[in-house]
Amino acid sequence: MIMKKRSFLLAGLAALFMASCSDNDLNQEDKIIEKDANLYMRVSIANPSGQLGRAAESGYEFGSEDEMAISKILFVFYDKDENYVGNTTMNSTDFIKTTPGSDGSQIDVVADLVIPVELKAGVGVPYYAMAYVNPTTSKTTSTDQVSSLETAKTLLRSWNEIIPKKQGGLNENGFTMSNSVYYAAEETNTPVSIAAVIPDGALFEEKKDAEKSETKLKIYVERLAAKVSVKQNANIRETNNTVADGNDTKVLKFVPLAWGVNNVEKTTFLIKNFRQGQNVSRNENTGVSSITALTNLNYGAANTGIQDKETDFSWDWNLPNHFRSFWACSPTYFTGGKYPATASDYKGNSSSYDLVYRSYDDFWNTTVTPAAVGKWGQSFGDDKCLYTLENTCWDEVLTNQAQRALSSVVVVGQYYVLSNESESIEGKTPETFYLRRTTDKNYYYSESDIQTKFITANTIIGKKEGSGDGARFVPSQKWTTDFEINHPGKEVTGTYNAPSRYVTLMLKAEQIGKGYWYQNENGQEIEITSQATLNAANARLYNTLAAQDLGGIIQFTNGMAYFNVPIKHERTGEASTDGNYAAALTGEYGVVRNHLYALTVTGIDGIGIGIRDPEDPIIVPVEEQTYYVYTQLNVLAWRLEKNNVVLKN
Repeated sequence: MIMKKRSFLLAGLAALFMASCSDNDLNQEDKIIEKDANLYMRVSIANPSGQLGRAAESGYEFGSEDEMAISKILFVFYDKDENYVGNTTMNSTDFIKTTPGSDGSQIDVVADLVIPVELKAGVGVPYYAMAYVNPTTSKTTSTDQVSSLETAKTLLRSWNEIIPKKQGGLNENGFTMSNSVYYAAEETNTPVSIAAVIPDGALFEEKKDAEKSETKLKIYVERLAAKVSVKQNANIRETNNTVADGNDTKVLKFVPLAWGVNNVEKTTFLIKNFRQGQNVSRNENTGVSSITALTNLNYGAANTGIQDKETDFSWDWNLPNHFRSFWACSPTYFTGGKYPATASDYKGNSSSYDLVYRSYDDFWNTTVTPAAVGKWGQSFGDDKCLYTLENTCWDEVLTNQAQRALSSVVVVGQYYVLSNESESIEGKTPETFYLRRTTDKNYYYSESDIQTKFITANTIIGKKEGSGDGARFVPSQKWTTDFEINHPGKEVTGTYNAPSRYVTLMLKAEQIGKGYWYQNENGQEIEITSQATLNAANARLYNTLAAQDLGGIIQFTNGMAYFNVPIKHERTGEASTDGNYAAALTGEYGVVRNHLYALTVTGIDGIGIGIRDPEDPIIVPVEEQTYYVYTQLNVLAWRLEKNNVVLKN
């Protein structure tokens, strides 16, 4: 089972602090600027590297200095009809220091900023404002926010665009942030609050007047990224890891090497989204490329969808007093069903799918000597974290595709084959082995064992003994290097792709024309003289082996395996207690921006999923559920903790 410690989420506190207002807070008159004007406005900012906010309650974490760093802020202004009227870019050198003081929202306001607002004649008076902290430095998207708010709602960003270079991304400014999106009142017709309303009396013609003003524009912002960490107990308990070896048993000892995040979105919304339907265009490279006719739900409709009408498992996903919501619609939220079934479906065809599926080598790179942490991994047991994109889906997607649709933590490692529980792995090397899994036990085979098991079951491929009309077909039942144990392609399996971990017995291609024959389903003996007859022979062999319970043999190359843990979100429901993903409710699983998902692995029950080829993408099987990774989980908003965090039950 997956155990979770529920930590109630408070205000999501990012580096730039401003208090967002709903449309009903103000009644600013519509006006048109009659001539070009330079106006000034004062805003409140939280110091990204100085004194930190005071936590009124537990359950969240401040960010590190790097995570809170502000290099630039792009302010974009709109009139009351959400038309673009102007923009201003400010640097960190423009901050004005002030005396720290709490405003009751778990963050200390420690700096002010006065910003110029340049307006052209004919535009409306600024009514709304968006703040894009550390905007992307991509040449193609760095100024696309300078548009109508309706257009801005549709904008997407890649992982590279929102993650700073120090963390492996391409953003030279830092972590990208934008306005916190939430519902200012929990009433049916309340619209979503996105752009902050500029208070009456906040615009001045003279900078000095703005500097003295107590009327300030305030906006809460959130990082677009989510953060994931994985820690381990001092002693990870491992159970149900014995396998049958003839009349004996063996123990499989799993040694975790690295972890990473799999099933990740290709893009994220620049502005958090609560849209009411699909309305997407698919792009070959980014999966979802554009969102048209984007309409955010009012609170009543959003709450109905998010709560799933399940009053027994309702949850507080929106906190207007903290200017924060804890759910969102990611770009693939409504797509449903566009997920690969096997690695073969995905390889060479990744552009057809909405999510990114990574490989064992992406987390633990076996192509280098010695093997080391991969590009998208972290060493298991260290204190480092990874950043990922928002990934959410509604309950209908969870019913059939949960483990392929949900962003997951993948723990990769190697198995050591031991004679008993007390045997040490000291001095041992992980070996390649095979498992045949049944409903009641797992059967272990070494490489030589599986060769013998397969070849003695062969009644399909062989050679002729004797000559002329007296020659008789004799199946090959002694192992030779004319055969191989390998992954079957569609030419062998037929109309479906077999999962990457499965292997079967096949005659090698170089044996074409070397005197081998096979018996077809009618008992007819056909000589193997071409690729077509070889494929037919291996397909026939594959089917007969499957009938003898040898059709689902799993290869663990050098003992490589993985465990998959779908990331648990805030809601508590049926799935969190029994692992039944099909019964999961909206909000039980998912990744939401500006959240920290902290998992502590306390034990492993069962045997992981074998890796045959470490370069193949990891596509989690849905046809078997035979292991559990015991974890403790806290869902946190970021708060700076320089000590290691210990998560307890």
